[in-house]
Amino acid sequence: MDTGIHALGCTSQWWCEVFPAFAVTLLIICDLLHTVGRGCSDGRSMAKYSREPVSEREATEPAVTGEDTSRILAESIRRLRTSQKMTQSDLASRASLSTSFISQLERGSSDITFSTLTRLCAALGTTVGHLFPASRPTGKVVRLDDCKHLDYNGVDKYVLTREEMVDIDVCLFDFPPGSSTGTRVPPGIRRTELWVCSSEYLGIDIGSEVRILKSGDSFSFSSDRTNTVYNPGPLPSRAILIIKNHRNQESK
Repeated sequence: MDTGIHALGCTSQWWCEVFPAFAVTLLIICDLLHTVGRGCSDGRSMAKYSREPVSEREATEPAVTGEDTSRILAESIRRLRTSQKMTQSDLASRASLSTSFISQLERGSSDITFSTLTRLCAALGTTVGHLFPASRPTGKVVRLDDCKHLDYNGVDKYVLTREEMVDIDVCLFDFPPGSSTGTRVPPGIRRTELWVCSSEYLGIDIGSEVRILKSGDSFSFSSDRTNTVYNPGPLPSRAILIIKNHRNQESK
């Protein structure tokens, strides 16, 4: 069995490059065969792993949802806008949005996607994580249940960002089996994402490129390309996302 596993592993990179949609299944099978060869018998079924390309499962970007999210966003956006002496028209112009949309958003009567919210944050000079105020002083243990929870297309997203972490957002994601963030479109600002898989498997599709992470693996990329992050396995998975927003670095 070891010889067969080695041969399959050696050819996996070539197959992943030629057939991206095949990569999800092939890489997981390689890992599971290696586990079985070491005597593992945890009863997982390879047949449960999804083989359908994520791009076909998800066609639209999800809106930001969660308990009291509309109210919190409305208050935070209005507070940041007025503190900078910006009118709704000024903010709309900076974020390439309509004035009527800003007005509806500040009344809590309109949904917003994550990419649009990121662009709005750039216009306000802040980050998504900093829109959800919470007292998290340095040296204090913050329980997960006390973090802001967002429903990201059926994926549980928890905002871990601290107030003093300027230009950096940290979030934890819990992915149910087969779940996906949906299509994540470029937010229109320069930023780098670092995804760390902390349990089971994490799939990242960027165009025709497919990356499969297992527990302990990490992958970083620029947010200037449409992407989808998902759980390709039959068990719940968890991941940490660290985002570095590159504000005003073009002029330095």
